[in-house]
Amino acid sequence: MSTRARIRLVKAAAGGGVGSADVDFGGYKTYGFKRMSTVPVAADIGTDGLVLYEGTGSPTTDTIGGTTSHAKPGTGLVQGFMVTASASGTLKTLGVNLFAAAGNIRLALYSDNAATKPNALLCETVSTAAVNGWNDIVPSTLPSIVSGTNYWIGVQLDNANLDVYYLAAARSWYAKAYAAFDATWSAGSTQDGAAKWSTRIIYALTTRRLYLNINGTVAYLTPT
Repeated sequence: MSTRARIRLVKAAAGGGVGSADVDFGGYKTYGFKRMSTVPVAADIGTDGLVLYEGTGSPTTDTIGGTTSHAKPGTGLVQGFMVTASASGTLKTLGVNLFAAAGNIRLALYSDNAATKPNALLCETVSTAAVNGWNDIVPSTLPSIVSGTNYWIGVQLDNANLDVYYLAAARSWYAKAYAAFDATWSAGSTQDGAAKWSTRIIYALTTRRLYLNINGTVAYLTPT
């Protein structure tokens, strides 16, 4: 025999906070519940209790651009390339793929402006020495990534000998001395289809489960 339940979460505070949930077994009943970042056991849940577990799973990578061509783009520019998130999670790193490294690089993540250019700065890395191949750098803050949402990876270089992989596709760019990224992408930026660099975002997926203690047996439901 199986029982189907509908569960409506009302509120939960972060960091082990409490909230409430309405559980429908032919009529809603309200339970208190707490929120945990580790998988709960029966003792955490208690009798007729609920625990909302939120943890991180294996990382997901969304890569754009390609490796069919490479070139030395020069310095004095900031360039942006749009990527669409395939899942939801928390950002881990921003990356650019280099054919030949020279000097230093800066990377950033921007929100989207109508799928035409970047908008507001979400996070950025410090200036980092470039290496051949993938340069995956941890930014100063780690924003949430939302599935189906467009983001833009911003890149700056400080050495004209740096050689980057790319393919011919859409980009946005404007002139800027090598320094911290602007809080808002320039209104005077240029949009063209000259080069989409080989870049990527790596982020950790978020797992959410609602755990119940049913007659001493721990079970869970995955919210949709």
